[in-house]
This record gives sequence, C-alpha cells and structure tokens, in this order.
Amino acid sequence: MDFFLRPQSKAESVITINPKPEFVIKSKLASVQNRPLDLPFLEAGAKVFINLCHDPQVPKPDVDFDPAIVYPLIINDQWEIPIITSSVRQDKDKKGALCYVWDCCINSKCVQWIRKEYQLREIVVEWCLESCDLCELIEISRDKITFPKLKSKGSIAPLEILSEDLNNDYKKEMTKILKEDRDEPRDLIEIRGNLMDDEEKAALAGAELPPLIPRNAAAKSSKPLIEEVDALSIEDKKCKKLNDVHFQVNMSKESGNHKLRIDIISELNSAKNYEVQYNPSSNELVIKNTNLQEFNEKILTIPLPDIFVDVESQMQCSFIKSEKKLSIKI
Repeated sequence: MDFFLRPQSKAESVITINPKPEFVIKSKLASVQNRPLDLPFLEAGAKVFINLCHDPQVPKPDVDFDPAIVYPLIINDQWEIPIITSSVRQDKDKKGALCYVWDCCINSKCVQWIRKEYQLREIVVEWCLESCDLCELIEISRDKITFPKLKSKGSIAPLEILSEDLNNDYKKEMTKILKEDRDEPRDLIEIRGNLMDDEEKAALAGAELPPLIPRNAAAKSSKPLIEEVDALSIEDKKCKKLNDVHFQVNMSKESGNHKLRIDIISELNSAKNYEVQYNPSSNELVIKNTNLQEFNEKILTIPLPDIFVDVESQMQCSFIKSEKKLSIKI
C-alpha cells in the first residue's frame, strides 16, 4: 500500500510526517515512460537515490510480522508494508552529476522488523522501487542496486499527507487510474530476492541473509538463504589450478502455473554444466556444476518456502546461453 502526496484544500485535514532516515538505496533510472506534461522531466541513465525513512504516524499492516504467517501472505499478494512516497527532487552526486532523490517512509515498528529480518528488508527495498516507478511512470534498474554508506541522501523534509489518504489504499486507486486513463498496465508487484555483495551486507548489518521462509518460526536458524559449499580441499585446488564458480542468484515471483522463479548466473556456459536436484528431507534445491575440467566443484543450496509441495513434478528448468543464465521455475 503506497500513499502518494497530492495537493490539498484548506478544508482538508493534513498530517505532517517527520521522517527519520534509516538507510539509502542507490540505482540508475533505466527508462522513462510517456509521461504527462504536468510531471517533471527525468533523464534516463541518471543515478537515483531513495531514502528509506520511518515515522510512527505511518500506518502499519493489520497483521504484525511473523515469518511463518507473513511470508506465505506476501507470496500471494495478501500482505505488504504501507509506504508514503515523496515527489521526486533533483540533487547532485559526489561528482556533481545530476541525480534524482525520493523519500519512502514506513512505520517505525516496521523498521524494527527489517532490522532483524534481512529477507524482509530486501522485499521492502523492492516495494520502495515499485512505489517510485508507479509515482513517476518510470523504471528504476534492478541490476544496479547498491547500498551506499549514507544515512540519507541530502536533507529529508517533512511530508504532508491528507488524513483521509492514510485510511485508504491509495495505490489501488492510482493503479486503476493508470490502467484506465493511460492504458499502460504493468506488473507492479514482483518480489525480488536481490542479493547484496559482502561489502553492502556489512554496511547494512554485517550478517548473512536468512531463509526466505523459516521452516520453524519458533527457532531462529543461522543458516543463510544461499549457501555455497566448496567440495574440493585446498590442496586439490592448488594441484588442479582450476577456476572458481561464482553463483549470482535472483528470486522473483511467478504467475500462472508457477509461483517462484530462481535465476542463476555464473561462468558456466551450458546446461550440461549444471546438475539440479531437489532434497525433500530438507526442502532445498541443490545445484552443482559438473564442468570439473575447467572449474572447481561448487554446490549451491537454496532453501524453499514450506508452501511448495511436490516440487519435483512442478519444477521446470531452462538455460539461456547468451546470458549464461539457468532459470528454474517452481
């Protein structure tokens, strides 16, 4: 649920939000759609910064966060964190180049949730990107996301929002307007498990990502979402002098017969170099490279949400050679 700031009359009650900065999302403006003349000009390719902020006046979900309850609801588009999104403003980056800045404000209690649950943090980041996309009729690149060591990009001004808007699902109304008046329907809800590199994770929290959906909500597991297991000893590596495989993993929601898509990009350039298996006892996908002539053996384990059943019969794998990408649909 997003709340976009709009003009108000004197007779309407206005609530002032004083956002407190949490962290900054950085990316690039991938494309600009056919925008009405009343919206400011935006230059594709420019850097964008999103200040994720919080304030106790912003509504929070009706259901408090509980991994065992909430993650299945998110998969089915039945739970999300309300976001107040500011208008875009221009700024300068460190080199003096033009950039664009938004403020996305959520409830202060929700910030406490994402400080502890890093998978939820990734989902909220995607919701913020979607909110800015929808607000300005643009597309922010999901391939260029980083988390600079900034508390905020520039100063964050107070936000004014109509009290009646805080009680309405404004995002649904905006989506309806876009579809009816501009005839540009887009899929605005896509959960992406973008993986941060080691430096970015350390900057945010210094901890590994937890599983997408914990198998036991009562017991906190320290097992990371994606785990790489090196199967060769150090001495074997020195003797064979093979290259290491680096798996880059992205998760997104699917529609139709499948609910989850997992894309894996690596140095491997053929489907024959992959072995994909499902372990029902641990509810995990096990991906292994089989090209041991050029690379060290590497095993990737991906825990799956508990909502999936009969994974082996539903799983569909494909390989895009030009992108060196293995795509798994469940």
